[in-house]
Amino acid sequence: MNLISDPWILVRTQEGIELEVSMLEFFSNCHTYSEMAGESAQQDIAVFRFLQAVSTTLIERFTSDGKQKLLPKNIDDILERWQDYWEKGQYPREAVETYLEQFRDSFWMDSPEGQRRFMQTPAAKKGTSYGAAKLIGTISESSNKFRLFQSRMGESKNEVDMASAARWLLYLNGFDDTSSKKSKEYRANVPKEEQKSVGAGWLGKIGLVYPLGENLFESLMLNSVLLKDGDKPWSDVNHPYYEEEKPDVTERREVPVPENLAAILTLPSRRIWLDINDRHKVQGFSLIGGDFFSKENAFSEQNTLWSNADKSKKKMDRFIPKRHNAQRQIWRDFQILTDNQKKSGSHLPGVVAWIALLDREEIIPNDYPIRFITPAVIYGDKDFMVDDLSTQSLTVRANVLGEHGEQARELATEQIEKIERLSFAAGLFMKNITLASGGGSVQAEKARRTAEDSINTAVNLPYLDWLATLDPEEDLEKKGLEWEQEVRRIANKFVRESSKYYLPVGFIGRKQEVEEKKGKRKQEKEFHVSIPEAENLFWYTVAKLYPKPGDEHSENNNSLCGKRKSDAGKEE
Repeated sequence: MNLISDPWILVRTQEGIELEVSMLEFFSNCHTYSEMAGESAQQDIAVFRFLQAVSTTLIERFTSDGKQKLLPKNIDDILERWQDYWEKGQYPREAVETYLEQFRDSFWMDSPEGQRRFMQTPAAKKGTSYGAAKLIGTISESSNKFRLFQSRMGESKNEVDMASAARWLLYLNGFDDTSSKKSKEYRANVPKEEQKSVGAGWLGKIGLVYPLGENLFESLMLNSVLLKDGDKPWSDVNHPYYEEEKPDVTERREVPVPENLAAILTLPSRRIWLDINDRHKVQGFSLIGGDFFSKENAFSEQNTLWSNADKSKKKMDRFIPKRHNAQRQIWRDFQILTDNQKKSGSHLPGVVAWIALLDREEIIPNDYPIRFITPAVIYGDKDFMVDDLSTQSLTVRANVLGEHGEQARELATEQIEKIERLSFAAGLFMKNITLASGGGSVQAEKARRTAEDSINTAVNLPYLDWLATLDPEEDLEKKGLEWEQEVRRIANKFVRESSKYYLPVGFIGRKQEVEEKKGKRKQEKEFHVSIPEAENLFWYTVAKLYPKPGDEHSENNNSLCGKRKSDAGKEE
């Protein structure tokens, strides 16, 4: 099987039809495909990154009309070539064929012993051996939980066809956990103090963020970042891993951060060898650690969120990739996705800076809708196993990311900060009515966390819908008022639904003691909690966060227990 001419990439057409296509078919027709259609979003992004490396290299070496011409290291020429491809709307088939055929021998999935296979090396045979189930990411992820609807059953768990194996091979290289052991040879020949820990696969170490366009050609183009961080030409020409004549197969090799996009997109995080039986099915594989580098300030990676390694906004010269939290909605990280480090204490993802540049140069339409997806693998026990898979998305207009979108970004961020405070107030509300009704501190703390999650869940879809329609060229004040009206509705619904937890004794309430710190001294402080006081405090917070226009007092008619902020509320 050769990946250039044999089908293995799963896609969905604009009409919703799923197809399995070869690389040649993909690059010839990707403008007619709407999205990837693999077994999981994580598998899709692993395959997409590989295709992204091909796309970036192709654009660098061929003009949009198919002529072979290396792209100059000049910003104007770089933007002009990217724009030529974008306006043409598809890759030149002749260039695709010419480029891929140069490296046909690098794309065999099966080959005679000792010859090269795609993303594989016989050196991996000395490593840890696994069955086919470990290769299949959706099964590996589900090993710690009961599945009512199995994605694979029977023999399909024990062997994988070649097309599926090609997709899972890329997934494994990017998202592998840390369960594999050092080979005996490595332990014997490398001094213990020099033995390396490679960690999870590179994609598992970072917080992936991918902008998608209206078809797969546009998605690939948006992610073909020809200027590093949307700022300057890459120092090296593209050199994807599959182009190497004799790839290095050293176990656990620490390398410099690649200085070209294609190299980091095809980084061999693992050395892998597939065990293929006589029926051309993969029944298992062997694996050892591959290439890795320090993730600190590894800004060649253009598709990740970043966080300040020093946890201080005063010192911002060390950044590390920010992994996704499956329990945290992606819009809550809107600021670090879209703002510069001075405001958010982070580093702007390179692909976002690139899109902002395309908007500023008017290469893409101002109102072009860009959907960001954040596929992630959630690990457990020091990345030793996969606990879960997570994918979220949000959509913004291109001009929100550009230089004219600053006020829109500030509005979106301000509303997120208000939601965080509303969530805290909701948690305190449920905690207080639980205590007032006779619940203990453990029960009250559980109620607090549940209420905070309830608010964040309730605003999730409405906020994403509102964000998708945010336009810097429209009346932002009016847009903000529309959103705040929606939040007041959500707050009203939250209180109505919470009333089922009210108990008669809670209206009388009881006294509570809390421990306060004053310098090095601690002292007990007493306050009173009741349902009326808890509700008053909640509505007071809502009124301050979301005041009704022309109403300074912002009394809420849905309050069951009046509008007064109690003394106990002030203390709490």
